[in-house]
Amino acid sequence: MTAFSREDIARLEAAAAVLLASPAHVTAEQRKEAEALFVNLQTNKFTCSECQILMEATNDSFVLFEISKLLGVSILREWKVMNSVSIENILTYILQYITERSELANFVRSELCRCCAKIFKRGILDEHFQSEAVLISKVDKLLSGQDLTMQVLGCDLMEATAAEFSSYWRITDVGITWDFHIRAKREFEKSALRNLFKLSLKTLNDLISHPALSSQHGLTLCGKFLHFAETILSWNFSSQLLPPSLSFHFDVAEATALRPPATYKDIFLHESFLPLFFEIHRKVRFNESLCTISLNCLIMLASLMGEVLTKQETVLGDNPPVKYLSAFMSNTTSLFSGGPLPGETSGLCTIIYKLITFHHISSLFHADRSVLQQFLSFLSHYSQSLTSTGIRLALVEDDYELIHSVSRLFESWLALLRGAARIQLSSDLLEPTFQIYSCFLKAVLSSPFGMREKLCSEDTIKDDINEQDDRVAYSNVLVPLGGFGSFAASQSFSVLFEILATLLTKFFSFLSSGMNEEVVNDWREDMHWILLIIGHTLASEDGDGSCQISPEVFDYCEDMVKNGSTDPSRSDGFLSLCVSGPSSVPGSVGVDPFIRITGLVLLWNVLDHRILGEYGINAVSPELMRSSIWCIRRLVAALSDCEQPEAPNDNNAQYSPMLSKEGEASSKIVKFALHRCFGAIQKFPAERK
Repeated sequence: MTAFSREDIARLEAAAAVLLASPAHVTAEQRKEAEALFVNLQTNKFTCSECQILMEATNDSFVLFEISKLLGVSILREWKVMNSVSIENILTYILQYITERSELANFVRSELCRCCAKIFKRGILDEHFQSEAVLISKVDKLLSGQDLTMQVLGCDLMEATAAEFSSYWRITDVGITWDFHIRAKREFEKSALRNLFKLSLKTLNDLISHPALSSQHGLTLCGKFLHFAETILSWNFSSQLLPPSLSFHFDVAEATALRPPATYKDIFLHESFLPLFFEIHRKVRFNESLCTISLNCLIMLASLMGEVLTKQETVLGDNPPVKYLSAFMSNTTSLFSGGPLPGETSGLCTIIYKLITFHHISSLFHADRSVLQQFLSFLSHYSQSLTSTGIRLALVEDDYELIHSVSRLFESWLALLRGAARIQLSSDLLEPTFQIYSCFLKAVLSSPFGMREKLCSEDTIKDDINEQDDRVAYSNVLVPLGGFGSFAASQSFSVLFEILATLLTKFFSFLSSGMNEEVVNDWREDMHWILLIIGHTLASEDGDGSCQISPEVFDYCEDMVKNGSTDPSRSDGFLSLCVSGPSSVPGSVGVDPFIRITGLVLLWNVLDHRILGEYGINAVSPELMRSSIWCIRRLVAALSDCEQPEAPNDNNAQYSPMLSKEGEASSKIVKFALHRCFGAIQKFPAERK
């Protein structure tokens, strides 16, 4: 087909109208004929010249789209017989065609940009066509002017090129193999992608100081360049050896990291690089769509690692990781010092999580001292603020959206604690850690221990079999919280004991003076939460169910013995007294702090078991009973896991809280545990939780 009549064009346009028409206005036969016409069009081997003639002869968007696809295939088919001048002329024609037709549909415009991208990809391994030089020249020319329309086209061309080099396809009759795509992508990453990234950064830098940024067109342009930056920061670099399906992995999940090759070091470590992205976010954070893209960029930058942050031994005093983390922490603290906007909460928490957990913790602590202190202060205060808000929404309104963000912050802070312990900086984090821990206590407990809002009676007593236990629903928060309590054991243990003793004393008063349902429901909610917190603070549990006492708790208990505050010989008697179920909270002077909390938990289980046996299932809370049994099982298992010291009377021997196998308390606890479990099964035969 070498010539086209007006009738040929009219038939294509009519077929396009049929395909786009409502089914009510065309018959199935008409649609089938129209589809056959375009299928036949795609099977014909048109030349590039013929495609250009068709493009000039019609303004129908659908027809132009189909011809644009034909043009891309034609270029690849004729590549071997075309010289570099002819190829560049086609590029010039396509770009000029786009710029001269402002009314061109977006999907046609995108397909034409993709044609250009195919040319760049096909020529990147071809010596007779300087693909990279032509690409950079065309893009630079489009971006260097002050015409925003041309800059948009330049960005569209960059995005199409990046998408093309990250995609894998095969056309048998043009000689494109799978291996070609891999080699082309690797070659593209060496220099072309890097240069495109630099051009986009230059344009973004010009945009943030341009008055047009406040206009709708300026925001659109900024969004396009931000999206391209996000593409680069999410790029699946060949050195990562990831599957091709992850080439455009925009998911900013915790496992995703940015690992550019060493050739990109001058970009990422430039002193103006990070401030640029933070300044952009400062400008666009009130625009919901741009804010999301900008946050994604910051999230990926927080995970930067690999060759670009490798220390150069030849440069004295050079420490890229420390410099990068210092700059990132400084900019983060400055930008979010007043707190994030509602739509930024999740993104900010992910930024903090990646910044702390994706880098060597020693690099973080070797950052500028004042910057580090400001960042830790900001993180501590924000963690407390978000905890209060997130827990309130979850308890009162059943809105768990912020709980995941709280867990990210808690996991980040726990990573700081573990790192600080290795480099002897634990004392700096002791007070803020206990403040975060106390904030959670206040959020879940009612007055006088906390500030939990009054819950409806049906909320406190409901026990839907399909509803997750709080122990499961809040596990991502409770586990790191337990680490906080262990780290600050010298402060948290006394608070936990005081709250638990006060709650038990209040319960004894219920038994003697009667019970108000509303008060009892609040009390049960408090008891439920304090048991969950105690269980996670005093012991940790492995996947196989084995429980251990943390090293920090061991050290704290040992220090109490060494300074004469506690006497290990009193532990067995105190536990025996608690399991006998006294009518008041027993005295615990000189008793190991771990043992005395365990004793009170044991005492409550005894009281709860008695009430179940005497008054039946209506007198107890199944949820509280589950928490009680779970907590005492965890504590007793941890105490039983400890080994007997070889020389308990030796001042140099290491003390550890434990249950003596020969002690009176051990046998009593075993007997009670059997009665407790079988009693619960007998009274709640249908209980499945």
